[in-house]
Amino acid sequence: MKDDELIVIQSLLRTFHKISPNLEKFSLWMLSASSAIAALIISNIKDITSILNTEDIRLLLLMLGFSSVFGLCSLIQGLRASNYFRLSEAIITLTKSTDLDINSDFVSKELKNSFPCWFRILITKSENKTIEDPLFPDRKGVKYITYQAAHAFLQCLSLIMFVFLTAVVIS
Repeated sequence: MKDDELIVIQSLLRTFHKISPNLEKFSLWMLSASSAIAALIISNIKDITSILNTEDIRLLLLMLGFSSVFGLCSLIQGLRASNYFRLSEAIITLTKSTDLDINSDFVSKELKNSFPCWFRILITKSENKTIEDPLFPDRKGVKYITYQAAHAFLQCLSLIMFVFLTAVVIS
């Protein structure tokens, strides 16, 4: 792959990084809504039990729980994607600054020593994969943004199911 082609592909992959903050805002909004609704249900449980039976309340809280879990997963995937895109930017910055007289093995070793041993293993694996495939961090970031979007969709679907079930149970 030519350097120009690599730059174009990296630029295209990085456009997906711009989606992540919007997904994060959407997911946080739904997470806040789910938490607020769950708090209202729990704080008014005596009044609600006069209208609904216990199994219905459990089902509604379960749907809110699913929505919250999917929301947290979405936020985690967004963080993972952001980390990989930052890693990619750092690698590009280091490779472009060829004017510096750097012993890359020494820098890599010292960097790894700053982390726990289990994390050093992950860094080494990512480093090796990036050497083999310079697009590895960008591809990994896009993969996590895709996961983030899927979890946000499932979070939204769970919240919609909560609203639908509430309407069915009340009527």
